[in-house]
Amino acid sequence: GIKCFAVRSLGWVEMTEEELAPGRSSVAVNNCIRQLSYHKNNLHDPMSGGWGEGKDLLLQLEDETLKLVEPQSQALLHAQPIISIRVWGVGRDSGRERDFAYVARDKLTQMLKCHVFRCEAPAKNIATSLHEICSKIMAELEHHHHHH
Repeated sequence: GIKCFAVRSLGWVEMTEEELAPGRSSVAVNNCIRQLSYHKNNLHDPMSGGWGEGKDLLLQLEDETLKLVEPQSQALLHAQPIISIRVWGVGRDSGRERDFAYVARDKLTQMLKCHVFRCEAPAKNIATSLHEICSKIMAELEHHHHHH
């Protein structure tokens, strides 16, 4: 089934492998959320493509893919295989519970990007759904691993 969340794109921040080291990644992701949610006005990135900041989007979790869809036209703007998402997180500061972020490597530039979204519902709903999908994917991988 599809899970669908109304979100607003806040843009993205470049990250390094070091920031994604175990034990550091959640702090790094929270810093990205902080940066984008507070300094929105100074960030202007014409290169960010069709789902840059300030856009209202639908974030859909369908099978094993995270999709960003334009609400009016239902056009698919971005499809991210969930297995390729390195880290995700929810804003930790008070008042940031609606901020959701995920980190993935950009196919074209090979840059690690932390994409941040402001959600209409508490962001933990998205995190929980992603967690469930990942557990399922992992279970399937384990399953295949043992049987071949």
